[in-house]
Amino acid sequence: MRTLSSLATEYVAYSVTATNYSGTPITIGSDVVKLAFVATGQEPVTGDWRTAVWLSAGVAGLLVGPDGGVQLADGMWDVWMQILDSPEHPTRKIDILRIT
Repeated sequence: MRTLSSLATEYVAYSVTATNYSGTPITIGSDVVKLAFVATGQEPVTGDWRTAVWLSAGVAGLLVGPDGGVQLADGMWDVWMQILDSPEHPTRKIDILRIT
């Protein structure tokens, strides 16, 4: 779990790795990566997904806060990530974000 002040505008970023069926690492930096912030215990729906940016090799993030980016109310948010590859679209809950 990570905590972010409701007054801050910061990248919420995550390391992303992927392997193929045999466990060999594969490059995904050209794939579209999306993040969704949803109420705890919920699953994202179509309108929840936001396209993230690759901040560096293997690190994807999204700007969160009042000065641009995704604005979230105080509380707990489940963070989900989706990678748009072909033909797979792995989708996972990856974190909990607390806004104070």
